[in-house]
Amino acid sequence: MKTRILPFFLASLFLAGCVGAPIEAPYGTYYVSANGSDRNDGFSEETPFKSLFKALVVSSQTNTKTITLLGTLDLSSEQSSSAERVFIIQGTGRDLITIRGRSFNGKKAVLSGRDADRRVILVKGVSSVCFEDVEISGGSSAGEGGGIGIGGGAQVILGRGAVITGNRSATVGGGIAVAPGGKLYLRGGSVSGNVSSGVGGGIAIVGAGTELVMESGEVRENRAEGGGGVAVYEGGVFTLKGGVISGNEAVVAGGGLVLNRGAALTMEGGGITGNTSGGSGGGLALIERCIFTLKDGELGDNKSAEYGGAVAADNTSALALLGGNMRKNSAGRYGGAVFSSGDFFKGPGSLCVIYGNDAPLQDANSAQMGGAVFISREGYGDMVRNRSAGGDALLDSALAGSAGGWEEDARLPADGGIWEEERAEAPADGGQSELTDIPPDQDVPQEAGDAVSQ
Repeated sequence: MKTRILPFFLASLFLAGCVGAPIEAPYGTYYVSANGSDRNDGFSEETPFKSLFKALVVSSQTNTKTITLLGTLDLSSEQSSSAERVFIIQGTGRDLITIRGRSFNGKKAVLSGRDADRRVILVKGVSSVCFEDVEISGGSSAGEGGGIGIGGGAQVILGRGAVITGNRSATVGGGIAVAPGGKLYLRGGSVSGNVSSGVGGGIAIVGAGTELVMESGEVRENRAEGGGGVAVYEGGVFTLKGGVISGNEAVVAGGGLVLNRGAALTMEGGGITGNTSGGSGGGLALIERCIFTLKDGELGDNKSAEYGGAVAADNTSALALLGGNMRKNSAGRYGGAVFSSGDFFKGPGSLCVIYGNDAPLQDANSAQMGGAVFISREGYGDMVRNRSAGGDALLDSALAGSAGGWEEDARLPADGGIWEEERAEAPADGGQSELTDIPPDQDVPQEAGDAVSQ
């Protein structure tokens, strides 16, 4: 009965002079269904809007900031005129709008790019949106972000039950791409089973002022050339507080994540586990002036075919291991846990524990190339001073006390206090040709941010 009375009541307000009074849907939500009509009021499951676009317009102009999706919405329900995306969220304002799915006829709510050959959603302008209990899938982008593209000024939250899966990108961000000035928060949900032909199989964030904060949820089983799970580029910042980045795969570098060109990762919790790289950095690779600070959390069971089972860093990047742990990682050549040819710091007061890692060099019974850590550059005696064989027990591989625990380049000064046994000669190029061997055509294009925000 309320749905019949309300339109008359609103008309009375209008006639009484309350033209500016906000309209609020009963029960605090607007409904959207492919079987609805944009001529409906959207106030109930029996009178839903047909398009998400209509619900967003109305929600941005009223006090009702929740939209409930019923069933699957795709190109046929949205009737988008864009050849680049199916749905658009544009300039809805700073107030958070929650887009929440509800199972309909036994099926999960889906925003789908199926058969559309385009990105599923573009969020641009000053907009703030949270997705809950909805699947975003079937997107395919020739540019960035097969599932979601987030432009500058926009903020997206993935909440409980949000699933970004089965999306593809030809360049960066198979699941999600964030352009300069955009922000993405993971507070539950899953980014899984996405693919990028370039970098960032699950997520890519590109540019200064671009931010990714992961508090819970998962980024798992995504694939890319670099950064199977996540790619952070061009000054982007990633803060990992909780959740897990797991089971991702990179062809070249950074099975779990890759940082490139001035990017930074601060890990305060959560896990980077079970990722693999066909080249360097099973868990994480740092290339060109990047910084990784480990305060808490775990890097475990990651594998690289060559350098750095957990972490590989080139000679322009820096590692600060202050806490957390690295366990049971393995590298095919050097540095079961860490391969570093850049600035490396793990002082005597560090709480970071490194154990059970391996770099067997094709010999399952030995770990002779830095089972725990391999440092490949001059000048590290001061940074790791006062270490001794006895004091390094927790820093060694499973073969603690052998040369496999903590390996350093033979060029390092003897007063580094690490191992006094004979050390293997590091590659002449410090392993850099392997770490930086991401083909030029896989670099993030100069116009990447602009493409997402258009």
